[in-house]
Amino acid sequence: MEGQNALFYECIEDAIKDDIAALGGPKKAAQIFFRDKTMDQGAAYLRAWALADRAERPTPSQYILLKKLAEEAGSRACWTYEEQELSVKVVHVEPEDELTALLREWKADQERGAKRDQRIAAAIEKAEARSQLRAVK
Repeated sequence: MEGQNALFYECIEDAIKDDIAALGGPKKAAQIFFRDKTMDQGAAYLRAWALADRAERPTPSQYILLKKLAEEAGSRACWTYEEQELSVKVVHVEPEDELTALLREWKADQERGAKRDQRIAAAIEKAEARSQLRAVK
């Protein structure tokens, strides 16, 4: 089943194993997660993440990094496991760049300004109409 994730995972360790494989296997992934260990030590630690009877587990930040890097490599194994366990569907959105955010904010300001200008213009017209009525009396 190379290049594809399982449709169902019995345990998180199986999903972690698939995501590590997507990063090129434990030895290659060890270079990312354990720069302070030798490649073999780091790879052994990563293999232990995928074994239910071992105490070694990724930290929350390592787990998030694993999911992020695995997704970039085309694997969503841990996401799939979480979706099935939590009965949710995760939808990924592209992060908004700074220019898009600024343009959206500018447009919203323009719309608020236009509405404010309309309210002021309407208030001026009412005030003028009242002053003309007073002048006629």
